[in-house]
Amino acid sequence: MVLLVTMMLLQLDVTQAAQVQRLPGVLIEELRSAEAAGNEADRHQARERLSALGEPAIPSIREALKGATGAVRLELLFAIGGIEGDGATSALLELAATDSDEAVRGAAMNLLPNRAISRPVSEGEKNMLLELVSKAPAVGAATASQVLANCSTIASVQRARVIVSRFLKEASVPSKTPVARYMGSYFSAEVMELNGFIIALVAIDDPDTVVRLLKEAASTLGGNERTRKWSMVAQGFVGSEDVADSLKQLVETEADESIKAVTLRAYARSAKRNAIPLLEHYLKQSTASKPETPIMIHRSGDPLEIVARDELARLREEGGE
Repeated sequence: MVLLVTMMLLQLDVTQAAQVQRLPGVLIEELRSAEAAGNEADRHQARERLSALGEPAIPSIREALKGATGAVRLELLFAIGGIEGDGATSALLELAATDSDEAVRGAAMNLLPNRAISRPVSEGEKNMLLELVSKAPAVGAATASQVLANCSTIASVQRARVIVSRFLKEASVPSKTPVARYMGSYFSAEVMELNGFIIALVAIDDPDTVVRLLKEAASTLGGNERTRKWSMVAQGFVGSEDVADSLKQLVETEADESIKAVTLRAYARSAKRNAIPLLEHYLKQSTASKPETPIMIHRSGDPLEIVARDELARLREEGGE
């Protein structure tokens, strides 16, 4: 009797395993059918269910990508993007480097910035990232910079050098992007572009090397005031305490609202708890200069108020308050 029950359980496990193996194909077919019927909600639902299967679904998705077109192809890519783990990250990086479809390459790149890349990067993948950082338009270069920064098997000095070079090149001249709020952000488009490179530099796990390269690069560019200013802002974000006094002076003298706000944030990261008095000053000043509003502060509000509030909360949390 015990033997019979054991055999039945084993058969059940085999049946369940076969169903699990078939499920990605079923969901992929559902996604295709939903696209053919123009049913966007069902298409998205099939994609989310594919992602929920996790890394075991990746081989089936990769195979389906080869013959897919249009929206189905992007949904399959987003399904991989919705999966956590090194396997999904590796697949996205490979697609960003090698896929024949420019839309897929770009979408894959946009899914990578917040993912750690711990596996060895192929020569082709590394060259692709280096070229994008060096030559792509600013927004694309900033995204590629964030991906490159997360490639821990590439030497930190190599990652930092190319990102610093492109960052300060962009910072040295006024942006061609119209100075306006960026997609609802409280920063201007120009500041958002440069901030993308700063995010990458902060992500590199070697702050001393990043600061050294920022100083060296800024000095080689001579007396360019914009370069000097943005180099110090980036150093502050990385955590260098050496630039705290200079950043405080920049905050107090900068006329551009967006640059002033991002410099205030850099000062808070550099001066740490010593920044609290200035942060409180700008929070009170901003609050006193406008009529009463609901407690909730929208992210489209006053940049200085938002930064001051965020950084005060961060510092107090770190201090256990």
